[in-house]
Parts: sequence; structure tokens; C-alpha cells
Amino acid sequence: MPLTEMRYLIAAGMTSVEVIQASTSNAAYVIGQEQHLGTLEAGKLADLIILPGDPLVSIEAFTDVAVVIKGGAVAHSAINVM
Repeated sequence: MPLTEMRYLIAAGMTSVEVIQASTSNAAYVIGQEQHLGTLEAGKLADLIILPGDPLVSIEAFTDVAVVIKGGAVAHSAINVM
């Protein structure tokens, strides 16, 4: 979900947790892919981001992505990762 949409949802009264769930597990459920996407579980596809900030404190943490993992491999890193 684009950050602009996340901001609109926060402004409309959703919590950060609700916005993150709407962007991940709920979105996977809507497209019928909850067995493969949406949560961090063994056997699921590993596309995720690592943020230095806490998106539960502020959704603006999504403006600073430190690491992108796509298909289980580091696709981008702003920090030195092994």
C-alpha cells in the first residue's frame, strides 16, 4: 500500500496496527493468497522490509527503508548486512 494511502487511513481514524494489517494480512486474504502471503510464517514467501523506525509509533517510519528482502534474498540495503 502506498504511504499516501496509509496516511489517509490514519487520518480517517485507523490505528497504525490496523493500517499495517490492511496492507499485509488483510490484503493477502482479499486476493485469496493468505496461505502464501501477508504474514511472517515458515513456508510463506519472504518479501519484506526492515525499518530503523517503529511504524507502530508513526506510520512515517515507512519513509526510511533500511533493507528490502524479495524472494528470501536481500534486494536492497542502505546498511551493511551479512
